[in-house]
Amino acid sequence: MEPVISADHGSSSTATASWWWLPGRLWLRAQAITWRQLSSLGFVLHNRADPPATHPSITEWIDVGDEPSSSKGSIKLDIWYPDAIDSASSQAPCVISLHGGGFTLGAGTDDTRWANAVCSQIGAVVIAVNYRLAPEFPFPIGVEDCADAVQHIWDNAESYQIDKNKIILSGFSAGGNLAFASWLLVRQRQRDSYPNTTGYSPHHGSNPSPSIRGIVAFYPLLDWSTSRAIKTAKMADPSQGLSPLLTTLFDRSYRDPGADPKNPLMSPIYMSEEDLRALPPVHLCACELDMLLDEAERFRDRADASLGKGRVTWRLVPGARHGFDKPPPVVPTLRAMEEYEAGIGSIRTWLGH
Repeated sequence: MEPVISADHGSSSTATASWWWLPGRLWLRAQAITWRQLSSLGFVLHNRADPPATHPSITEWIDVGDEPSSSKGSIKLDIWYPDAIDSASSQAPCVISLHGGGFTLGAGTDDTRWANAVCSQIGAVVIAVNYRLAPEFPFPIGVEDCADAVQHIWDNAESYQIDKNKIILSGFSAGGNLAFASWLLVRQRQRDSYPNTTGYSPHHGSNPSPSIRGIVAFYPLLDWSTSRAIKTAKMADPSQGLSPLLTTLFDRSYRDPGADPKNPLMSPIYMSEEDLRALPPVHLCACELDMLLDEAERFRDRADASLGKGRVTWRLVPGARHGFDKPPPVVPTLRAMEEYEAGIGSIRTWLGH
């Protein structure tokens, strides 16, 4: 049975942990498959609740994984088109959506209600990326998949009927992490510096790299170097934190032993000052009763110090737990739609609508 990392990242006691009893990859995968099935059922009910959400207009598969750190494969894109697109010559803004689920669970259609709101309110095409999940595909494969998808969408903007100069990244929880990390990886590939920071080979593409107009992140994980125990202790009400049953599964699945938790592709809060100053505008929504609140505040403060106040639009949802817009409850809440509208408001500003 292979040793895996302790859920207490950054703890000096990791080396003395009782490694022998920790679950191996097969057991992690069995747990992940079970939780994926339960999560899928929850989102089916959530999307069918009144008012029912609109399914993707189309789905397609694209090839990803030309890095040696990942096996080549294919991932699915769920695509929603607004009613306003009525001809092949139309060019709409595009919001690329990255789902949550601790890098281990979830699907692009988990954010169907967000996609519906974006389509209807600003007439954007929404493309959700079903990146490959841990533990089968641990870090950095999810980041690479998302960056590959961003590049693919930008390269093929005309076929998607989108304006390649009006692309926004959005993400929830783990997807918020991947929104920042994939932006950073696209930037590193452009500079051909990927192997200098991660140890993996760069993407040797002949096409120019995408430019991103903004990033919308809902309750993102931004710092893997701080232990769950410390994050929980900083909460206003630790009893409202995520279940250790899930966080342990997420942590052991995504991060392999030996991975640097301060790698900015894993922990975007540690991106360099140069990269931070190059960030597009950010809309950052955090929850008051979330173990990830502290790192969101630290990221905001660091961005404000580098970019000046106003570059990051900050939203704090009072009394909200992590994933407040997702099931349970099954029925969508007014609070969730208010925060979606706030995020869409930022997108409107960035696009000049």
